[in-house]
Amino acid sequence: MNNQQFIKDQLYEQDIELDGMIVPGENGLMKMEVLKLYPVASVEAEPIYMAIPLVIEAAVDDAGLISSLSGTEPSGPVLEEARRFLEQLIATNELNGFRNMYLPKASHKLVKDQKGRKVVRRQLFHGYGL
Repeated sequence: MNNQQFIKDQLYEQDIELDGMIVPGENGLMKMEVLKLYPVASVEAEPIYMAIPLVIEAAVDDAGLISSLSGTEPSGPVLEEARRFLEQLIATNELNGFRNMYLPKASHKLVKDQKGRKVVRRQLFHGYGL
């Protein structure tokens, strides 16, 4: 297994998905563009997760083990924006799977991940007038 895949696997254990390159930073830290699954709302007492984009720094040893991470918590304004986006998807019928509804032109879908959580994922892009 290559070093990048090993790092991706470790990030995945912390609900973080690598979404870009791993770039060497200052003081031996690695900078990474990632998506972190984070609960942004709750419907009928069940949290709904969205992938929040972040730039994090990780200390990685010679064996490829991550010894520390920073920047893994999204800020309040970012979470508020994600919550509003989710509300907009629901209000405009752009979220498949919400309350078991199937919407043929929805841009996003609600799926259960491997841990059984409801996660919003982009589904498709559609054009108008084509």
